[in-house]
Amino acid sequence: MHSPNKITEECTKLIQQAKKEVVNGNLFFNPANKILSACMNAANRNVEMTLITNGINDLTPPYNSAFCWANRINYVPLYYGRDYHFWEFLACRKAAVNNTHVYEYHVKDIVYHKKVMVVDRRYTVIGSYNMGVKSDA
Repeated sequence: MHSPNKITEECTKLIQQAKKEVVNGNLFFNPANKILSACMNAANRNVEMTLITNGINDLTPPYNSAFCWANRINYVPLYYGRDYHFWEFLACRKAAVNNTHVYEYHVKDIVYHKKVMVVDRRYTVIGSYNMGVKSDA
């Protein structure tokens, strides 16, 4: 319980320094504001952003719905490099999409539970840190 969280700080720094690519594979993607802001800025710098996470589909276990909707809320900032309010949906529809790819795990009754980030194919972060606000706290 350290503030600021050293893992959050290091992940943020790596994303901020990314030149070409950030690949993030995580149980869920509802990051602390620092990380989400770093991801949006990277996307705006034309850094290729790839997210591999859980989704809600015909093959996933029912308990995925507990955290997967938070994932989807955070796709928009990755795709467009900024967050939109609900009432700005028309502006979002007209905005250019960044070099971002999101893949939702699609294997029967399996939850994707990895926690890995690769930056510029040079740095790899693995461990037990979830890309979530709770892990930051």
